[in-house]
Amino acid sequence: MTIAARPPTLARTRDPEQILNTLAPHIEHLTVNVRDGGTLWEREITLLLRDHTMVRVMAERILRQAVAYTVCAMENSGVHLGVGNVVDIGVHQLILDTPVYWALCKVHNGGRYKHHAPFIQRRSDGLCLRTADFLAADGWDVDEELWAIRWEYEAVDAPIKHAQEPRVYGPGLLRPVHHARGERSLSRAPGTWC
Repeated sequence: MTIAARPPTLARTRDPEQILNTLAPHIEHLTVNVRDGGTLWEREITLLLRDHTMVRVMAERILRQAVAYTVCAMENSGVHLGVGNVVDIGVHQLILDTPVYWALCKVHNGGRYKHHAPFIQRRSDGLCLRTADFLAADGWDVDEELWAIRWEYEAVDAPIKHAQEPRVYGPGLLRPVHHARGERSLSRAPGTWC
């Protein structure tokens, strides 16, 4: 019987909270800032709540999906994956906390920095749902609702004229617009999906 060992750099757990918390010994930079109390999971949740208007439950949901996406993208570098604007909030939080993100890269990306360069325009080709499906097939728990939400500004004022996006309103209220899983058609109008 042959047993194939997986490289120790790859995540064997699919628990995002555990993945973040096990990075603590790998934090090398700005350790006083990063270790100012609590676990790394609690730190990232607190930073999300500090910088975004949301309840804790939503911050936890977003961070779980962001960690899953980031680690999965690192472990599957040859696969084109992408996130919508809701999960992207958590991805950007991870990247902004550079000591934590670098530790994530060291442990889950073989010590190489994983770059993130979003397109200016959101894609509308179904990449987000394909990414969610890929995450599920890779063993991650997928919060389908977060992958099927786009954020719009609800009109409370007159529309602001904007060359790229004529439907931008301001000042507006951010509200989620849910899409059913059945609405995956790639023929949908541009701007209606991630």
